[in-house]
Amino acid sequence: MLRSPGGQIQTQKLIKVFLNNMPEDLLKDKGSTPAVFFDKLYQIFKEVERKTEYIQEQNFCIDDLHIQVLFANEELNNRLAPALDHLKEDATNHPDLRICVWDEVSTGIKIPPPPWTGYHLYNPNQNTRFMYTPRGDIRGYKCDDVYTAFHMGADVLTMLDTKRKLAIYWTRDARHLPVYESRSPLRTVLHWWLRQFGLQLIHAGAVGTRDAGVLIAGKSGSGKSTTALTCLNSGLFYVSDDYCLIKNEPEPQVYTLYNAAKVNFENIERVRHLNPAFCNADPNEVEKVTFFINREFPEKIVRRLPVRAILLPRVTGGVDTTLTNASISESLSSIGLSSIAQLPDAGPITLKTLKQFVSNVPSYHLNLGTELSQISKIIKNLLI
Repeated sequence: MLRSPGGQIQTQKLIKVFLNNMPEDLLKDKGSTPAVFFDKLYQIFKEVERKTEYIQEQNFCIDDLHIQVLFANEELNNRLAPALDHLKEDATNHPDLRICVWDEVSTGIKIPPPPWTGYHLYNPNQNTRFMYTPRGDIRGYKCDDVYTAFHMGADVLTMLDTKRKLAIYWTRDARHLPVYESRSPLRTVLHWWLRQFGLQLIHAGAVGTRDAGVLIAGKSGSGKSTTALTCLNSGLFYVSDDYCLIKNEPEPQVYTLYNAAKVNFENIERVRHLNPAFCNADPNEVEKVTFFINREFPEKIVRRLPVRAILLPRVTGGVDTTLTNASISESLSSIGLSSIAQLPDAGPITLKTLKQFVSNVPSYHLNLGTELSQISKIIKNLLI
């Protein structure tokens, strides 16, 4: 395996760009603490529960952790639940986490002005560029037990109270949620909550046999999704093509999280074996087709696999697919840069988890050729 100490130092410098280095507290006397604001929102949700005619309870299980989601809107249920369908379980009286999901428009109940602005979550007339990071952090607004994030593009507010094992997902209008919220629903709260159990959410795919798997990491356009979805036409099984969970103990492992897959329109010809699933695609999408593996290929999904290798796909333009050694720093860059850049409050702890993972698993460049049937064969041979 190739190792590059200098490359590792450069990787760490790049990743630090995305670490959660917040300025001094911006709140001072401008408003309530995160814990107080969280309680206000939870009281509003309980009012929503009393007044709405629609409350749908969904229960999911990840690594023996039980999650209960309460949807106060049918539109939100229809948009967010399908990507988690493969994790469904029967109702439990004692969930490890309860998530309250609602919107303002359908319920007709507004939330109070957030203390960090004093006006609205997003006001085009205000300078919010400094207040919010691209990944959703609210600069200066944090405490040890309550996490808060606001994603301007999706118009979604997420909060988690770790002591109360309670989370909030609010949006202004469920009808206007972007498609990516359906592909990876509740991603922020799951990222915050699961890491206390050693489960780290990352931007990567994974496939494998029944006994072992490979993690597939790379930036958008590298061939990550195409690699994972091509393997559905073989004897290999699916864990993820975009986001998954990893765990270091007792050995490097990968866990499925979402069964929503996406393909660029120009790549549809490469995955024609997925045609039955395309009928589930969102007709409003203009760049990618999204569909749900669990609806057409439920037998192909596995929940957990020990990881035997990390693959970094890259399109070569040649015919044959080959493997060449990759360094630890290359793997850390491929997984860390995109993961930390997308996840609020991802910082030194996340980086430490990723470094441990890539240090214990061999890494390879997966040099993708045009003969796609070779991809699954290469992966199978690596896992034998």
